[in-house]
Amino acid sequence: MTQDHGRGELETGVAAADEPDVPPASAELRADISDSWSWASAAAGIPQVGRIEVRLPETVGRALLVVPVVDEDREIGSTVVHDGRLEAGEHEFGSRTVPLAAAYMAQLDERGAAKCVVELTIPGGPGADAVVLARVEQEIDIDPRDMPLWDATPGLPKEALGLKVRISNALLASFVRPTAPGSRVLRLMPHVRDLYDPAGVALLSDEYGRSAVEAAGEWLQLLPHGGTVHLDDRGYACALRGAGFVYLGRLRSYADSSVGAED
Repeated sequence: MTQDHGRGELETGVAAADEPDVPPASAELRADISDSWSWASAAAGIPQVGRIEVRLPETVGRALLVVPVVDEDREIGSTVVHDGRLEAGEHEFGSRTVPLAAAYMAQLDERGAAKCVVELTIPGGPGADAVVLARVEQEIDIDPRDMPLWDATPGLPKEALGLKVRISNALLASFVRPTAPGSRVLRLMPHVRDLYDPAGVALLSDEYGRSAVEAAGEWLQLLPHGGTVHLDDRGYACALRGAGFVYLGRLRSYADSSVGAED
């Protein structure tokens, strides 16, 4: 996890009791922001923003501390850390998880760049714009939704790791579209390390070659005895295991074929 520091400075003002807030003389803001994010870890509740520190020399009647995540002009996630009166002095806010938009992540097939912003403002009112007291920005990388990031969290307790994997897989599986036109129901066969298509009466490797064999090998790690695999029109796969679906991954060459082209 990397650390980014920001500081905002504004002109001195005096706030009267019954008048709108006037920006304090200066405001300082510091935040620890992870430089690598993923939808799976966000969905599993793994914080991407660590400790947030705010210093105000004067009390603000209403302060808004938010953490939006943006890709160019598009907001892809946001969380409110504080909304209300903030007394003069130093304040520390604990780590935060920023939910990422499912619609955005569904279209992300490669690692993408975005920006995490931590911003402290006095909200605007009728005819008045918000006043920015301090702002921290950091460039971040967001991994695609089918990358198994739960193995990349050093020092995570085994219990938390197991919970993270289960939640992440369940949520990722919800993205698969097994009923969409072009989707297939396949049989994962451990003895041949391949997938069988009953409708086409053929092995999937006959169509996709080594990609199908590699996918079968990876998916057998989750389904060692094989089973039914739902492969949607974009090449994403899930399977029923126990009482719920588990996300398997993506057939790598699927997007390059006319059958599995993206929307």
